[in-house]
Amino acid sequence: MYPAEIFRDTLSRLLVVLTNHKVRFHLTDGITSVAYGEPIPVVSRPDAAASKLAWAAKGSHKSRRDLRQIVRHMPSSERAELGRLAGLLGLGNLLAEILAEMDEIAG
Repeated sequence: MYPAEIFRDTLSRLLVVLTNHKVRFHLTDGITSVAYGEPIPVVSRPDAAASKLAWAAKGSHKSRRDLRQIVRHMPSSERAELGRLAGLLGLGNLLAEILAEMDEIAG
């Protein structure tokens, strides 16, 4: 784990770069950038979801919730890609387990 002061410094510098390049993060749409007034995906939803799955495998409960939220907005083709990525990571069973869970707060 990095010391908090190093993380804060790095994050502060990164936010300046991202802001200058109009890059923004949307939980359900991956990471996007804006060019010519149009959002351009930088990270696909399946990739963002696979990242959340990897963090969930390390014990992150927030990533489990985030993963379910991302998958709710995926068309079937993206769900299939996530399933393929989960298989490559050896996390297919964990993906099924997480998607079968109920959210703590339904609404």
